[in-house]
Parts: sequence; structure tokens; C-alpha cells
Amino acid sequence: MIDKQTLTEYLDISSILTGRGQRLAESSQVIGASLTGLRGVARRILVRSFERDTHVTLWRIAPKTAGCRPMSAT
Repeated sequence: MIDKQTLTEYLDISSILTGRGQRLAESSQVIGASLTGLRGVARRILVRSFERDTHVTLWRIAPKTAGCRPMSAT
């Protein structure tokens, strides 16, 4: 499961880098809350929708393995 606080922190850092502060900060809260309890296909659909809408790539986080990977702004 994706850790909501970690995801929010990465999105906040990304928002500073991309200059979209307010929009991404709000989106990070929404996607973080939405990811709680989601698995598999539902989580992938939500992540892809977020990436499409914000043009920010969220690196996939492998469950119980490598942990979090850094995000990159596209």
C-alpha cells in the first residue's frame, strides 16, 4: 500500500519544482486520501488520472519491496 504521508511529501516537493504549488498541494491531499484502501487496478487508474491531469509522473511504488522512488516532473 502506498504511504499517504510519503506521497503527499513527494507531491509537495514536486509542486515547488514545477511552480504549480497550490494545484498540486490540493491534488496531493485528494489523491493521498483516495489511495487509502485501494489496490491493484483501482490504484493504477487513479495514479494515471492524476498524472494525466497534472503532467507530473508518479513513480510506481512496489509493495513491500524497494520502498519509495523519487518523482520527476514531466
